Amino acid sequence: MKLKRKLSGFLSMVVCVSLLGTTPSYAAGKTVEAFKNNSFEGKSDCKKFVDGIKGQDSSYKSTYKKTGITLNHFKRKSKAIKYWSSHGSTAGRLWGTASGVDFNIYKIGDFKWSGSNLEFVFLAACYQLYGDENRGQYANAMIGDKAVRVICGYHEKAPGAGPKKDGAVVDYFMSYAKTGESVKSSWILANKKYGNNNYLVLTHKGNAQYSRFEGFPGSTYSRPGAGSTTILRFSSAKPNGVTQPRNLATNLKLGGETDGIDIAIPNYTIKATDIDVRVKEDMDVTVLSDNGGTTTLNGEVKDQGVEMTADEAENKSVEWLNEAFEGVNTTDFDNGNLEIREIVAAEVDLDGNSQNEIEETVAYDVTYNYTFDGIPVKGDFYSAIVDDTGVVSSLVNHNEYEMIPSQRTAQLSLKDALKVLENEVKGSEVLRTAVQDESVEAEIPEASNVDVAFCDNDNDGIYEPSYVFGLTDGSSYQVNSLTGECLSND
Repeated sequence: MKLKRKLSGFLSMVVCVSLLGTTPSYAAGKTVEAFKNNSFEGKSDCKKFVDGIKGQDSSYKSTYKKTGITLNHFKRKSKAIKYWSSHGSTAGRLWGTASGVDFNIYKIGDFKWSGSNLEFVFLAACYQLYGDENRGQYANAMIGDKAVRVICGYHEKAPGAGPKKDGAVVDYFMSYAKTGESVKSSWILANKKYGNNNYLVLTHKGNAQYSRFEGFPGSTYSRPGAGSTTILRFSSAKPNGVTQPRNLATNLKLGGETDGIDIAIPNYTIKATDIDVRVKEDMDVTVLSDNGGTTTLNGEVKDQGVEMTADEAENKSVEWLNEAFEGVNTTDFDNGNLEIREIVAAEVDLDGNSQNEIEETVAYDVTYNYTFDGIPVKGDFYSAIVDDTGVVSSLVNHNEYEMIPSQRTAQLSLKDALKVLENEVKGSEVLRTAVQDESVEAEIPEASNVDVAFCDNDNDGIYEPSYVFGLTDGSSYQVNSLTGECLSND
């Protein structure tokens, strides 16, 4: 049997306290700070982040703040790792509904994060690495003597606040980072596992892109200096040729008339039965098993372009599923929806002209989304990231299902679901705070598409038919056709 490492579940996390007083004497490499600017319930993503790092290495010194946050906390670079959670805009605005912080990165004089102890930055905020405006500003901020190694964030919408949203991304990130994956790779994989393809990573060209936190497994590599001025971005391209069944591509006014348009939705639920999915004993890979599925790790995305085609990547992913796993095979996904995305890298234009950034495909992200009776089952999929070396990572989260007749005699129509959605969107925190001038009413987005999926929102193993709406502002919501419950997918 070949040697492999096997990890199960999330590692324990340790509560830490804020640092007060004069400058401490410990090494700056084992310091972390996190700032939660938005309202939340449960354990915040920021607390999960600092506790996750402390759980790996208890010698870390940490600061966690959810009140009294100022612009200076964003600007300062005295700690090695910074995690910032707030709202964000395409124009560089960052603001919070709990902390009261509100500023624009373009109004920060001489915005520089390099030159001191700061090495890793996480921006859990929408649009901060958006290409047409913000990306060049952040890339310049990480260049210089004692440069910032990596900035992780989003070029479009980020997951919403909450332990099952941005908090889930942090949980997944920590589980990957503790296996020895680099910060860059862990951020990509964590967002992919969560189901968000809006991630983007900025990092220096060269080995610095594979850096780890101090005290975590794997090589850290030399910190970039003033001579390192080539910043790469890694992101997921839009899918090519994806056809979504039962999809209605038209703009629908929330709460308005549907002009007779409706969409077929099943009148039954489905119940999941866990199946034992395992990685075969002779596979020379790192295995991570938790309640999000079974992952194999065998390398990571690099900055070299691939020569293979998307079809070749699909074939390699199918071969891997059949060769590496027990308890699941390709036929389980014969009727599923196939989505192939390119993972691309490009050199960032430091002048902010994103149209000059030439993308190169460095890997393919191949995903089979499971369907029951032709309808997607949310969260049930097989996915593989493939480059010219083969499958560098894969993830299976799959069950068997049985049909359960519904006890309800009536279901929400599309028109009624749109009314429920309108009420939810009007009351959303993001819409209320989207404009700085309180006298200006925020524009309510329209529904750009609607699909149907089976969703298990309370983790009881029962999946109920729901309308899944994509809105013109990029957000996504699901409305349960049986209960009328409306939840944000972001």
